[in-house]
Amino acid sequence: MPRREVDDVTSECIIAAWIAIQRGGFKVHAWVEPTEALRRWLYGIAWRLSAHERGRARHRREVLAAEPWELGAEEPASDTQAQLRARTLLRALDRLPPHQRALLLATAEGHTPAALAAPQRITARAVLHQLVRARAALLDEGDEEGDG
Repeated sequence: MPRREVDDVTSECIIAAWIAIQRGGFKVHAWVEPTEALRRWLYGIAWRLSAHERGRARHRREVLAAEPWELGAEEPASDTQAQLRARTLLRALDRLPPHQRALLLATAEGHTPAALAAPQRITARAVLHQLVRARAALLDEGDEEGDG
């Protein structure tokens, strides 16, 4: 895995572990020391996430350019209004509960509801319902930001 992606995968690992713990996904058996059980469990999460990242890297198309802005017509968010909208969205996203933020970010990265449902042992329809609520919460947060 490229060094530039290690921090991202580490963050994803921490988020996935936190969500799993909140949902009761970490269980310690009597015959395993709790610290060792946690270490093995986190290692498993990190292993699966890094394998998934390697799989996604094969499908990515990266273009290396000395001057990346030459590839586009203009710099991203050079418009002041676009920068303000982006900041408002990021602040609103930051105020969401962690599970809603994680769900929105996962779908933005291209994960399907079915893929998100499997580890949680719920249906894809339930994930879609959670996604609708998360999007509504994001809109509410964004409206509050705009009013403030």
